Amino acid sequence: GPAHVYLELTSQSPTAGVAIFRTFTATDAIVFSVEAMDGSAIVGSPVIALKAALACSKSIQNANFLFIDKEKMAIENLKNEIGKLNLPEKFKVEFEIGSFPDVFTTKLEKLNERIPVFAFIDPFGYKDLPFSLVSKLLNRESCEVFINFMVESVNRFMNVTEQQIIDLFGTGVCLEIWRKFPNGGSERQIALTSLYEKQLKNCAKHTLKFKMNVQNSRIKYFMIFATNHDKGFKKMKEVMWSNDDTGRFEYSSATHDQLTFMPLFNKSILKDLILKEFSSKKATKASQILNFVLFDTDFLEKHAREVLIELEQDNIIIVNPIKSNGDKRIKGTFPEDVIINFSNS
Repeated sequence: GPAHVYLELTSQSPTAGVAIFRTFTATDAIVFSVEAMDGSAIVGSPVIALKAALACSKSIQNANFLFIDKEKMAIENLKNEIGKLNLPEKFKVEFEIGSFPDVFTTKLEKLNERIPVFAFIDPFGYKDLPFSLVSKLLNRESCEVFINFMVESVNRFMNVTEQQIIDLFGTGVCLEIWRKFPNGGSERQIALTSLYEKQLKNCAKHTLKFKMNVQNSRIKYFMIFATNHDKGFKKMKEVMWSNDDTGRFEYSSATHDQLTFMPLFNKSILKDLILKEFSSKKATKASQILNFVLFDTDFLEKHAREVLIELEQDNIIIVNPIKSNGDKRIKGTFPEDVIINFSNS
């Protein structure tokens, strides 16, 4: 999951440690160790995050966890569940009772700028998540955010709590969208989510989002990841594909017990995208094609390499047999600095 990926990435960091922050609801805390109808255990995401950290703890110098909730009972329940885990001394866990903006802002101001932060923001509804705080997070040197964007609640209560909604988006454009789609529904939800993602892109280099549906395929919320780091984006995207590469970048509680990510890998679609972008260009480095696929399409670098192999076999591309360092290139491989020409360019 996202926390596991982030911990693996930051475990190689020269900084003193890792800081992971998360808000959670009382419901989330209460369901720890409760059994589902089929007898399986239901585990809340704070515990999941800690278990992810334990799985790669050997490579972590220090990890600091801060869990925030307004409800004292939620915090006490969470303390009890975390107390059952055998956490190493290098894991520091803190609990704060209070609103997410107030507690988090205070903690953030005291935190060393160089310490990487993974902020998993999972509010109850849409309150207490001003965009100004998200923007402040992403302006840090090493920070990534993973946000539960509760678009169903936003869509339902916009006309009741206008100022809170404007604070959530950081712009009044959200009210224009509300008026543009007076009947509500999925069109307005998608438009609102696109606006929120656009706001994130004003302060983050990369974003990823996936849709969470309920039984009648109604949109419940979106999970949105934002980062300024290429490596973090690449790893998160790989995780999404590895969960299920046959889905539609969405999850439905009616049909699946896992998240399903991204369109099914279709070589012909990706081949067309690559040809459209590069067929008229000369002397293209493999790295340019790989980066285009990773950052500007739904696909991964490994998908790009598969397509390049086919293009070379079909004589659509001509790959320089000599790498930039003078060594001979192995056919079927595409080192980042190797030069590729398209036969019709």
